[in-house]
Amino acid sequence: MIDIPDRFQNVTEGESILNFAYGSNMLRGRLEKRVGGIRKVGVAYLPDYRLRANKISDDGSSKANIEPYAGGRVWGVLWSVPVAEREGLDSAEGYSPVRRNNHYEPHLVTVYDVNGKPMDAMAYIACEGRTTEEDFPMYVWYHRFLMLGAEENGLTKEYMDEIDRLPKIDDGDRTRHLRNMRITMEQ
Repeated sequence: MIDIPDRFQNVTEGESILNFAYGSNMLRGRLEKRVGGIRKVGVAYLPDYRLRANKISDDGSSKANIEPYAGGRVWGVLWSVPVAEREGLDSAEGYSPVRRNNHYEPHLVTVYDVNGKPMDAMAYIACEGRTTEEDFPMYVWYHRFLMLGAEENGLTKEYMDEIDRLPKIDDGDRTRHLRNMRITMEQ
Protein backbone atom coordinates (compact mmCIF):
# COMPACT_ATOMS: atom_id res chain seq x y z
CA MET A 1 0.00 0.00 0.00
CA ILE A 2 1.22 3.52 -0.82
CA ASP A 3 1.97 5.72 2.18
CA ILE A 4 -0.25 8.82 2.34
CA PRO A 5 1.32 11.81 4.13
CA ASP A 6 -0.52 12.79 7.32
CA ARG A 7 -1.77 16.08 5.83
CA PHE A 8 -3.75 14.09 3.22
CA GLN A 9 -5.24 11.45 5.54
CA ASN A 10 -8.57 13.31 5.68
CA VAL A 11 -8.92 13.38 1.87
CA THR A 12 -8.99 9.62 1.53
CA GLU A 13 -12.15 7.65 0.84
CA GLY A 14 -11.23 4.11 1.85
CA GLU A 15 -8.62 3.12 -0.71
CA SER A 16 -8.99 6.36 -2.73
CA ILE A 17 -7.88 9.96 -2.44
CA LEU A 18 -9.98 12.97 -3.44
CA ASN A 19 -8.35 15.10 -6.13
CA PHE A 20 -9.63 18.52 -7.20
CA ALA A 21 -8.84 18.94 -10.91
CA TYR A 22 -9.11 22.42 -12.43
CA GLY A 23 -6.99 22.04 -15.58
CA SER A 24 -6.61 19.35 -18.21
CA ASN A 25 -7.47 16.62 -15.69
CA MET A 26 -11.08 17.85 -15.65
CA LEU A 27 -11.39 15.90 -18.90
CA ARG A 28 -12.09 12.27 -17.99
CA GLY A 29 -10.33 10.86 -21.08
CA ARG A 30 -7.18 12.86 -20.34
CA LEU A 31 -7.09 11.74 -16.70
CA GLU A 32 -7.82 8.11 -17.60
CA LYS A 33 -4.78 8.12 -19.90
CA ARG A 34 -2.73 9.06 -16.82
CA VAL A 35 -4.27 6.91 -14.07
CA GLY A 36 -6.81 4.12 -13.85
CA GLY A 37 -9.80 3.40 -11.66
CA ILE A 38 -10.99 6.98 -11.26
CA ARG A 39 -14.53 7.83 -10.17
CA LYS A 40 -16.17 11.22 -10.55
CA VAL A 41 -17.45 12.54 -7.23
CA GLY A 42 -18.87 15.73 -8.76
CA VAL A 43 -18.30 19.33 -9.68
CA ALA A 44 -16.83 21.56 -6.98
CA TYR A 45 -15.37 25.02 -6.51
CA LEU A 46 -12.45 26.42 -4.58
CA PRO A 47 -13.21 29.84 -3.06
CA ASP A 48 -10.73 32.69 -2.87
CA TYR A 49 -8.57 31.33 -5.70
CA ARG A 50 -8.32 32.17 -9.38
CA LEU A 51 -7.40 30.24 -12.50
CA ARG A 52 -4.18 31.31 -14.20
CA ALA A 53 -2.16 30.44 -17.32
CA ASN A 54 1.15 31.16 -15.65
CA LYS A 55 2.76 27.76 -15.00
CA ILE A 56 5.93 27.41 -17.07
CA SER A 57 5.95 24.12 -18.98
CA ASP A 58 9.04 22.38 -20.32
CA ASP A 59 7.50 22.66 -23.80
CA GLY A 60 7.63 26.48 -23.70
CA SER A 61 3.91 27.03 -23.22
CA SER A 62 1.87 27.75 -20.13
CA LYS A 63 -0.25 25.26 -18.23
CA ALA A 64 -3.15 25.88 -15.86
CA ASN A 65 -2.44 26.91 -12.30
CA ILE A 66 -4.39 28.32 -9.39
CA GLU A 67 -3.41 30.96 -6.89
CA PRO A 68 -5.03 32.65 -3.91
CA TYR A 69 -7.26 35.57 -4.91
CA ALA A 70 -9.75 37.21 -2.54
CA GLY A 71 -13.28 36.80 -3.84
CA GLY A 72 -12.22 34.48 -6.65
CA ARG A 73 -13.68 31.08 -7.42
CA VAL A 74 -12.10 28.20 -9.34
CA TRP A 75 -14.45 25.52 -10.61
CA GLY A 76 -13.30 22.00 -11.28
CA VAL A 77 -14.00 18.32 -10.91
CA LEU A 78 -13.58 16.26 -7.77
CA TRP A 79 -12.21 12.81 -8.64
CA SER A 80 -11.78 9.79 -6.42
CA VAL A 81 -8.39 8.35 -7.39
CA PRO A 82 -7.25 4.96 -6.09
CA VAL A 83 -4.41 5.36 -3.60
CA ALA A 84 -2.44 2.84 -5.68
CA GLU A 85 -2.61 5.32 -8.62
CA ARG A 86 -1.37 8.32 -6.60
CA GLU A 87 2.25 7.85 -7.71
CA GLY A 88 1.18 7.87 -11.37
CA LEU A 89 -0.82 11.06 -10.85
CA ASP A 90 2.12 12.68 -9.06
CA SER A 91 4.38 11.73 -11.96
CA ALA A 92 1.93 13.14 -14.55
CA GLU A 93 1.91 16.41 -12.60
CA GLY A 94 5.71 16.56 -12.43
CA TYR A 95 5.89 15.87 -8.71
CA SER A 96 8.08 13.55 -6.71
CA PRO A 97 8.60 13.88 -2.94
CA VAL A 98 12.30 13.12 -3.40
CA ARG A 99 12.92 15.63 -6.21
CA ARG A 100 13.79 19.27 -5.59
CA ASN A 101 12.71 20.81 -8.89
CA ASN A 102 9.03 19.81 -9.06
CA HIS A 103 6.52 21.34 -11.46
CA TYR A 104 3.45 21.07 -9.24
CA GLU A 105 3.03 19.88 -5.69
CA PRO A 106 -0.05 18.57 -3.91
CA HIS A 107 -1.81 20.92 -1.51
CA LEU A 108 -4.68 20.30 0.87
CA VAL A 109 -7.65 22.51 -0.09
CA THR A 110 -11.26 22.77 1.00
CA VAL A 111 -13.65 22.74 -1.94
CA TYR A 112 -17.44 23.02 -2.01
CA ASP A 113 -19.87 20.98 -4.05
CA VAL A 114 -22.79 22.60 -5.90
CA ASN A 115 -24.89 22.33 -2.73
CA GLY A 116 -22.28 24.13 -0.63
CA LYS A 117 -21.04 21.02 1.18
CA PRO A 118 -17.32 21.43 2.09
CA MET A 119 -14.87 18.63 1.33
CA ASP A 120 -11.13 18.40 1.81
CA ALA A 121 -9.25 17.44 -1.33
CA MET A 122 -5.80 17.41 -2.83
CA ALA A 123 -5.03 19.92 -5.59
CA TYR A 124 -1.80 20.29 -7.54
CA ILE A 125 -0.49 23.87 -7.48
CA ALA A 126 2.56 25.07 -9.41
CA CYS A 127 5.76 25.28 -7.39
CA GLU A 128 7.59 28.48 -6.64
CA GLY A 129 9.96 29.27 -9.49
CA ARG A 130 7.67 27.52 -12.01
CA THR A 131 5.30 30.46 -12.57
CA THR A 132 5.36 33.90 -14.13
CA GLU A 133 3.78 37.09 -12.84
CA GLU A 134 1.66 37.47 -15.99
CA ASP A 135 -0.35 34.87 -17.85
CA PHE A 136 1.21 33.68 -21.11
CA PRO A 137 -0.11 31.47 -23.94
CA MET A 138 -0.94 27.81 -23.57
CA TYR A 139 -1.03 25.62 -26.63
CA VAL A 140 -4.39 25.39 -28.41
CA TRP A 141 -4.58 21.63 -27.81
CA TYR A 142 -4.04 22.09 -24.07
CA HIS A 143 -6.64 24.85 -23.96
CA ARG A 144 -9.00 22.45 -25.72
CA PHE A 145 -8.52 19.93 -22.87
CA LEU A 146 -9.71 22.60 -20.42
CA MET A 147 -12.70 23.62 -22.53
CA LEU A 148 -13.79 20.03 -23.16
CA GLY A 149 -13.40 19.16 -19.48
CA ALA A 150 -15.51 22.15 -18.46
CA GLU A 151 -18.16 21.29 -21.04
CA GLU A 152 -18.16 17.56 -20.20
CA ASN A 153 -18.77 18.37 -16.54
CA GLY A 154 -21.43 21.04 -17.04
CA LEU A 155 -19.50 24.05 -15.79
CA THR A 156 -21.29 27.34 -16.36
CA LYS A 157 -21.02 29.35 -19.56
CA GLU A 158 -19.56 32.22 -17.52
CA TYR A 159 -16.77 30.02 -16.22
CA MET A 160 -16.17 28.52 -19.67
CA ASP A 161 -15.87 32.10 -20.98
CA GLU A 162 -13.26 32.72 -18.28
CA ILE A 163 -11.29 29.68 -19.48
CA ASP A 164 -11.70 30.79 -23.09
CA ARG A 165 -10.12 34.16 -22.27
CA LEU A 166 -6.86 32.49 -21.24
CA PRO A 167 -4.13 33.23 -23.80
CA LYS A 168 -3.45 30.51 -26.36
CA ILE A 169 -1.12 29.89 -29.29
CA ASP A 170 -0.56 27.20 -31.92
CA ASP A 171 2.02 24.53 -31.07
CA GLY A 172 4.92 24.67 -33.52
CA ASP A 173 5.62 20.97 -32.94
CA ARG A 174 3.08 19.48 -35.36
CA THR A 175 3.60 15.91 -34.12
CA ARG A 176 2.81 16.88 -30.52
CA HIS A 177 -0.09 19.05 -31.69
CA LEU A 178 -1.66 16.24 -33.72
CA ARG A 179 -1.10 13.64 -30.97
CA ASN A 180 -2.90 15.81 -28.41
CA MET A 181 -5.64 16.95 -30.77
CA ARG A 182 -6.40 13.25 -31.40
CA ILE A 183 -7.06 12.89 -27.68
CA THR A 184 -9.50 15.81 -27.78
CA MET A 185 -11.32 14.27 -30.74
CA GLU A 186 -11.82 11.00 -28.85
CA GLN A 187 -13.99 12.89 -26.36
